[in-house]
Amino acid sequence: MNLPPFLWNRISAHPSCVFQDDDSRVFVAAIPKFSFSSAAERKNELSVLRNQVLESIFHQPVRLNYNPLGKPFLLDFPVGISFSHSNRFLAIHLASKHEPGIDVEANRPSLIQVAPRVFHESELKMIDAHSNPQFGRQLLWGAKESVYKSWGKRQLLFKTSMIVEELPHLSGEPFHLNFSFNEYQRRFSLNSISLDNGELLVFTTSCQILSEPK
Repeated sequence: MNLPPFLWNRISAHPSCVFQDDDSRVFVAAIPKFSFSSAAERKNELSVLRNQVLESIFHQPVRLNYNPLGKPFLLDFPVGISFSHSNRFLAIHLASKHEPGIDVEANRPSLIQVAPRVFHESELKMIDAHSNPQFGRQLLWGAKESVYKSWGKRQLLFKTSMIVEELPHLSGEPFHLNFSFNEYQRRFSLNSISLDNGELLVFTTSCQILSEPK
């Protein structure tokens, strides 16, 4: 995947761009307070908003499609794409050197109950030792969701297929996750950004291939 430098630079100048490096661009847009009468209407409004943001980023209409497993891809631009949303924010992640993954993670008290089922024992110990355990839970869940989207296939076990190496105490600090599925071994680099209302944006920044099936 290789986008022309002039277009990559123009994309970086978009006012909603909140993160950029030599591989990734991350964009965040506020979601208007729509009045939905059904889940289908909400899904449609979010789709319209996402397309509007993409069009403003690329300065032209953007065609989006999905593979059989539901992973999105752009038809007209050689970059990977991932997106996520909460009730307040829409996030879009573009990357040219790896398959991107992104998650907007709300500050949900229910993560306390979920944690033992989806976090590895080593991760639970890091949460217990963390200065802000709830932030640690958000970061871990967002990291696993982001890598799940980057991988783009099913059958992953959140607890054992994806294990975070270290748990930052603040957003904006890079961290890493070890990925293992059958004979596939990866080491993902990730980062995060704090949003309003305690929400956390977590996204992949690179993927190192360690081993592949022979």
